[in-house]
Amino acid sequence: MNRRHFLKKTAIGTALLGLSGSSAIAASPSILSGKKPKNLIFMVSDGMCSATLRFADVYHQLTQKRHCNWINLYENKIAHRMMIETMSANSIVTDSAAASSAWGIGERVNNGSIGVTPDGREPMPLLLQAREAGKGTGLVSTKAITDATPAGWSANVKNRGQGRDIAKQYLERGYDVMLGGGETNFRDIIPEFKKKGFPVIQTRDELLKLPSDTDKILGLFYEHDMPFYIDKDLQQNPRPSLEEMSIAALKALSKNKNGFFLQIEAASTDMACHSNDAPAALQEQLEFDRTVAVVNDFVKNNPDTLVILTTDHGTGGLNVCGIGRDYNDSTQGVINSGKVPCSFRYWYPPMAKIESRTEMIAYVEKSTGGMKISENRARMLIDQINNDNKNVNFDAITDILWQKYRDYYSTAFTTHNHTGELIEQAVYGPGKEAFPLFLENYKVTHIICELFGLKGW
Repeated sequence: MNRRHFLKKTAIGTALLGLSGSSAIAASPSILSGKKPKNLIFMVSDGMCSATLRFADVYHQLTQKRHCNWINLYENKIAHRMMIETMSANSIVTDSAAASSAWGIGERVNNGSIGVTPDGREPMPLLLQAREAGKGTGLVSTKAITDATPAGWSANVKNRGQGRDIAKQYLERGYDVMLGGGETNFRDIIPEFKKKGFPVIQTRDELLKLPSDTDKILGLFYEHDMPFYIDKDLQQNPRPSLEEMSIAALKALSKNKNGFFLQIEAASTDMACHSNDAPAALQEQLEFDRTVAVVNDFVKNNPDTLVILTTDHGTGGLNVCGIGRDYNDSTQGVINSGKVPCSFRYWYPPMAKIESRTEMIAYVEKSTGGMKISENRARMLIDQINNDNKNVNFDAITDILWQKYRDYYSTAFTTHNHTGELIEQAVYGPGKEAFPLFLENYKVTHIICELFGLKGW
């Protein structure tokens, strides 16, 4: 589809090409009045099903007596709500690499690819276009900063596993702020970043103590991915929160008088849902929602900022379930989800040392915040672990316990994999009306390019 044909299919096309008809009413007032956004904040809760958002919102209402920040944007008619289709070039179910590449280069690629089309082209990614337009550029993630979602927005490699090549491209392309995990991919080029004036930080304390005049940052807080938020107190090196990294990024990027593009990713919602770990997913989504509040506060003082809240795909098919007679146990189940002390990643491995059913029952109850299992289910767990030669198969253990999890947490999953559902997207700020109610993911970026005057493809 060429640019002119695409524009004719969108509200922004109506505004720019002067087309007549009822769709002109939906054209962006900000475009028509000449008010264009200066900054873009693109927020991604990786792997968030629509019901994951609902799960967090219900918990928020039960514990804080109000909607979560994302839903407040709808309730107060601040954000424009969209549904997004997420297919990749070779599958109806996308992976994160293809989904983020759709944002990055404005077209679909095969699963596993980063900014490389099926015919081998490497279009200039969105973040580099912003960089060449003189804007500040930043990436924040709770996984490796070279992982699929930040990379798809900013790099071009054939395979998402080429983390070191992605890190080199970040250096060569001159991005300003990179905060997350993945230190191992930068190890050989950290001196080069320092030569370019980057403070290279590795702890939360260093992040919080950055000088006020800092305008570029390389923050690498773990060798690989950062731990789940629910496990933050179990770390010798406490990780910075997504809110703290986002505040630091906004402070640094705001020093660019031409504005900035910033992608913020809550990456581990996806990992928690792959594990069918509802309590961990809840805490990841709540951390993302607190970061929405950080961005909202920034926008109050910087109203020339366009904000997009979305996800790249669903994971796990998480949903909130009706539990008990007349579903009256559902409310308590959601509350139970917030009482869990750690993720499956932490409480599963010690099960390998347990040999008695009584001990297994007590251990599960302690580790889940109170869930009780039968002697028969305890025996199934011990047998599974013994069959795996004392190795804990996470998915197998979860599958043994899933009915108990459903009844205790009022949640259930349909798969350990990605899902192909339509996903949620909220847009607010100058130009929000340019986005239609339904759109394929790669077309979102074409609208962004028009709003910001980028050359596109």
